[in-house]
Amino acid sequence: MRIHKKKERTTFLKQAGFTLMILLCALLLAYTLQNNIFTADYQGEERDGSLFSAVTKLMLNVDFREPTSILVYQLHDFDTARTSRGYEITPNGEIVYDGTRVLSEVIDVEIKKIKDEWQPAPPKEDKRPLVYIYHTHTHEAYDPAGYDYREVERWRTKDNDYNVVAVGTALTSALEELGISVIHDTTDFELNDYGGAYPRSLSALKKVKTEYDPAIYIDLHRNAYFENAEKSRAFSFEGQSMAYMMCVIGTGEKTAEKPQWRENYKLARKLTDEMNAQAPGICYEPSVWEGRYNQHISTDSVLIEVGHNLNTIDEAKRSMTYLAKAIQCALES
Repeated sequence: MRIHKKKERTTFLKQAGFTLMILLCALLLAYTLQNNIFTADYQGEERDGSLFSAVTKLMLNVDFREPTSILVYQLHDFDTARTSRGYEITPNGEIVYDGTRVLSEVIDVEIKKIKDEWQPAPPKEDKRPLVYIYHTHTHEAYDPAGYDYREVERWRTKDNDYNVVAVGTALTSALEELGISVIHDTTDFELNDYGGAYPRSLSALKKVKTEYDPAIYIDLHRNAYFENAEKSRAFSFEGQSMAYMMCVIGTGEKTAEKPQWRENYKLARKLTDEMNAQAPGICYEPSVWEGRYNQHISTDSVLIEVGHNLNTIDEAKRSMTYLAKAIQCALES
């Protein structure tokens, strides 16, 4: 009997060791594949993902091809993530992790060299729309308290009356009241695949660029909440509670087709300054990341974060008046 049990233990250990070896080989293969195709994910016709990305997305709900997904993706336990991950946005727009800046010092030096203001490109024809608004992460929503909408995940909904699309609608109305022509694309680029949102929105951008060639491309998002001793949950101005905003620019350092991010930064700088001239402090300093965010489509492209998941949608909508006027000033400069 003891001999039989000893054989069973030996067989079990061999099987466990073999299984562990296969698992380690699979992880090594996945890592190798990711390193080989990392830069290909955003070349030309972008891929929906890789094996390593799929594994990390499945296990961690994070898309490593998009650095902001680590921070901006809707947090299922935001209190824990906010403290344990150590990410923080400083008052001047820098993003740090446990006290260390995320952005490279080389890029920071380049930013400080950019002094020329953004100038809109001359229109190819009088009837072209001046502004194209879209939402790569279409389901991003705001604080559900007091609002009746169905969540697909925490702080995310397909209901366009309560997600970031509704904020884009408010911006569209504000721009049209100023006489500025707009295309507001309400396409659901997320569908049920968060990781494929950027390739899908890129397809739309290429089509719009060919057909209309807008003066400005705006990818409107909603950020995640980060505790900041310098900033309150909401921005207060002239007796109204509104959402803070922030322009995000990508350098595309790990992509083959890189954006002309310095030109895009000029637009972000212009919009930020114009918004803060109207309502001092409503907009953080422009934030520059190593992602691309499809900003290679134009030298007039910017991602704008409007508030966070603890803002109400009404607070986000109120901020659009200031963004619309900033866009008007930029176009007239």
